[in-house]
Amino acid sequence: MDQSGFSERLKSLLKQQKKTQAHVASAISTSVPSVHRWTKGGQIEYKNLRSLAEYLGVNWIWLRYGDEAVESVQQMQVNDTAATNRRQEYLNQIMDSENRMRQALDMADIVTWEWNVLTGSVECSNNAATLFNVAENNLPNCMLPYTEKSIEELLRIFGKNEPHTWDFSVEGTNKSVFWFTSRAKLYFDVSGRPTKVIGVSFEIAKNGA
Repeated sequence: MDQSGFSERLKSLLKQQKKTQAHVASAISTSVPSVHRWTKGGQIEYKNLRSLAEYLGVNWIWLRYGDEAVESVQQMQVNDTAATNRRQEYLNQIMDSENRMRQALDMADIVTWEWNVLTGSVECSNNAATLFNVAENNLPNCMLPYTEKSIEELLRIFGKNEPHTWDFSVEGTNKSVFWFTSRAKLYFDVSGRPTKVIGVSFEIAKNGA
């Protein structure tokens, strides 16, 4: 970048705008010797540079570093905008994909859920209460037959790699019994401690009253 040309650009501007060093010093609250030093290639502080550029009506980057620096900054801004647009496009694609997946799961009557081993809380997809025909606060009871088990028992049931599959039933309001199957996997933190169980459940049979 053209740093040495700062003094020449400054002197040229002063000549073009018919401003003296005293005019500049008074306008930006500095001393005449300081302005004189800048015209000889002396260093200028950032605050003074911004004030000087504003007073002379020019881009401070151009004043200090020249045309090449301005072009570089403009190119960086273009690249940043392009990168931001790409990120937004990727996010939109991910969101669209997730929406399609949720719609597909709803249409297939598949419930997705996550049980937090440490807190006991459960998060289910929106179709869970309807498919199980129970209130939301009863979902953990019908879905998770092992919520009261110890960590050791969970490790025995799930292991560390293979998903675990089990069946359970839910009684509807008209005494019909709905049978479901669940398939889930136990996940661990970086220290190897179990943290959550993530799974899916879907209906496999219905017995009338």
